Amino acid sequence: MSPIDFRLIPPALGCWAITIVGLITPRPVTVAVVIIGVLLCLVMVYRAVVDAARWPVAGAVIATAGLIAGVGAVLLLRIDVVDHHGLRSEIGHRTSVVATVSDDPQWLSPNGSRLRIKVSVQAVGRGADGRPRPVRSVDAVVFASGNLRSEWALVSPGQRLEAVVAVRAPPGHDLTVVAMNAASEPRMLDSGPWYMRASAVVRWRFAQVAQRALPDDQAGLLPGLVIGDTSGIDDATRADFRAASLSHLLAVSGANFALVTGAAILLISALGAGPRATAVIGIVVIVGFVILVRPSASVVRAAGMGVVGVLALVASRRSHAMPALATAIIVAVLWWPSMALDVGFAMSVAASGALIAWGSPWAEWLRAHRVPNGLAQVLAMAAVAQVVTAPLVAMISGQFSVVGVLANILVAPVVGVISVLGVVAAVAASCGAIGEVAAELLARAMGPELWWMLTWARVLGRQGWATVSVPDGPTGALLVAGLTAVGVGVVRAFWQHRSGGRPVAPLAWRRRLPGRPGGDGGGRAGQRGSGAAGADHSGPSR
Repeated sequence: MSPIDFRLIPPALGCWAITIVGLITPRPVTVAVVIIGVLLCLVMVYRAVVDAARWPVAGAVIATAGLIAGVGAVLLLRIDVVDHHGLRSEIGHRTSVVATVSDDPQWLSPNGSRLRIKVSVQAVGRGADGRPRPVRSVDAVVFASGNLRSEWALVSPGQRLEAVVAVRAPPGHDLTVVAMNAASEPRMLDSGPWYMRASAVVRWRFAQVAQRALPDDQAGLLPGLVIGDTSGIDDATRADFRAASLSHLLAVSGANFALVTGAAILLISALGAGPRATAVIGIVVIVGFVILVRPSASVVRAAGMGVVGVLALVASRRSHAMPALATAIIVAVLWWPSMALDVGFAMSVAASGALIAWGSPWAEWLRAHRVPNGLAQVLAMAAVAQVVTAPLVAMISGQFSVVGVLANILVAPVVGVISVLGVVAAVAASCGAIGEVAAELLARAMGPELWWMLTWARVLGRQGWATVSVPDGPTGALLVAGLTAVGVGVVRAFWQHRSGGRPVAPLAWRRRLPGRPGGDGGGRAGQRGSGAAGADHSGPSR
């Protein structure tokens, strides 16, 4: 296996870091970092020109410092636009705004007849004469009270609306210009672009098919697992999944994205399409899936990786996962700077990076200790994801899931089936009467898988010891990281002890060991087999 290419990781982390600095620190700090980045670039260019042997190191530093300076400068311009936007002058007053909905409504308090609804929008203020102000639209957020059938709860991304709102200061450090409390129901100005309307129809019909074909708990869970529609999931299920460390499955994640687009690309390739046709169709599938499930943090990160990987087909080159992840990070923080502060995005990136770097070695280590290949892959993926995300979860929630690895291992076999068949059912549900019948049959076929997932979430999540309280913030993250490292070391030492202090050689290496069928026997051949095993010890079997 070729070594992992980490060259784009420093520039990506630099872009992420300067975005965080620009959003949460005073402007002079960002200006100072930008100036330092420019000076560092100039110094490294000069040193590389003087001594050509310095180019490999200098090139990496120039790329990182240059991106930090460029991203910081662009971010300063965007912050200036937000600070001088006309809506900022309306804070503390009521005004009429025209806005375009940018994401599905979020239900903040789903119990009872009244609830709080959060709607992310692109907003433009209106003047005293009722005409839109001549300023560009900016990110804003509207909070409204109502019920599940109120107008604010039924808005859809892409729709353009007008409403009277009470303007107040934004709650966070991102590029949201203001927060607004709705003082009237929205008046629809247009229904949005056709593709967003089509997406809304698919999501609604899929939810209706699930309601007809499945029991209530499964019907609410299926759209959340497949297309990110969590409106039908009850509080008890949410609590069970959170306690069992399965809450990442309640919205479309990068893993779901990879499964669906990967299955589509494999099918296209199996039908005989060439690399270029596969690349074009693959990108279409990626864009369509993003529109269907909405561009959440993990979907954007996975979409970036998918596009980079598909484009690599055109050049007939092997796609390197780590450069693809780095490219996705850069694109995401450039296009949506607020993602730099999104905990879900951080967890998604951390899990993806860890799986790329550690997934295969951990699976190979398990196979070397006589764990069957399929189980080794599942164990490695669940363990790696839990190890890297547990500190982040502890930092934001003060909780550590004791059953997280076990729960993820138990549900892993059904996640892929639900993801792929669910998307097929969602598309079929919008294809007329015959399509609805096919969608219902697929939904019923997923019933046992949904039951399996719900059962283990309840069994494990409702144990009193399923979660342990730890300090939140950096202290809790460091504590959980240290305990996790100790736990991994103890498991490794125990397993080594059971195997007599030396691991069993992986299958690819055992073929070359002396005395085995097909291997080299004795003398020089035995030395060659031993040397090959030693030389290949860092890489997984093929």
